Amino acid sequence: MPVVLVTKVGEDGSAEGVALTVRTGILLGDVQRDGAAAFATRPLHWGGPQEAPVTVLHDYADVPGASDAP
Repeated sequence: MPVVLVTKVGEDGSAEGVALTVRTGILLGDVQRDGAAAFATRPLHWGGPQEAPVTVLHDYADVPGASDAP
């Protein structure tokens, strides 16, 4: 069953979120980009939004560029 993490709710009731839908069987380290070494053994899920860059949900506060989820 798909999971959607709601990241923003507008005053008009609109919403934005990230769909965590399909586990790919690939580890993040298989497609590693700069700064992803801490997540090399984490599974990669396919979801959306498709227009956005890669978003990684994690609990590592010391990763450069990390921010709290809304």
